[in-house]
Order: sequence, then C-alpha cells, then structure tokens
Amino acid sequence: MILDAPPQTFFEQSDCVYLSGSPSTWTSEVSVYGLLPWKLQTIYKILGLSNLEENWDSYGGKPTDQIIINKTVELIQSLSFPYDEMPLPAVIPTSEGGLQLEWSEGGKELEIEIRSSGDIEWFMCQNGEPIEEGFVKEIAQLNSLVSWVFAV
Repeated sequence: MILDAPPQTFFEQSDCVYLSGSPSTWTSEVSVYGLLPWKLQTIYKILGLSNLEENWDSYGGKPTDQIIINKTVELIQSLSFPYDEMPLPAVIPTSEGGLQLEWSEGGKELEIEIRSSGDIEWFMCQNGEPIEEGFVKEIAQLNSLVSWVFAV
C-alpha cells in the first residue's frame, strides 16, 4: 500500500519501493519487508520530499540530496522500537538541503536533523525549555533519544 505518494515518484513491487528522480530513472530501492506501519508511513513521508526543487521555500532553499534521503530512510529502518503504534515524526526539509525529524509527546520534544554534510544533530527540550543537544555518534544513541520522548 502506498500512502500519500505521488504516482510519478514511487513504484512498488513485492517487498520493495523504488524511488525515481524522474519518471524514467529509478534512483533508489527501499526494502519495506517486515516494516512496522509507523516506519513505513514515515519512510513514505521522507520519500515524498525527494522531488523538491531549488528555491522550494522561496528563500533559496536547496533540494534534499538523494544521499540525505537514503541516510534518513536508513535511520528510520534502524530504530529498534517494537511498537506497532507509535506517533509519526514530523518530517521537515531544511533550507540547507537536509531533513529534520521531530517527535513530541507530553511536553517533551526531540529534533533530529540530518544535515546536508551528513552529520546528524539532535536537540531535546521539555515544556519549551532546552535540555540538551549534540551530535549522534551511533544508532543506539538515537534509540535512547527517541525512547526518552515516549517514556512515562
């Protein structure tokens, strides 16, 4: 099933989704076999931002590079949360060509930015007050950060 996907951008076959930069060229393959629904929906949101054009925000915004799209998809695939139901992150393009994922729950907020340089930066706040920020060094750290948002 394809959710909110422009038909010219995606082609789905068995357990893979193919992403196209143009209708005649498939540029990326994403395995969707066994993905939880929240991961699949988030990946479709990420892939939906792959066709941004130069100046997409009317302030000189750069299109999101395919490498950043792929890295963000891999990041979502690598998160190890066994929950079938989990709030989807907001997926936001940055004007520098990166992507930002935002989760928020009960006054806690987490922003993860995949920068055009490939660095992954995070920022946490609670009740509108900044708590901590830094750069992701390993995927286990991401699991811990996202878990913090949903911990009671």
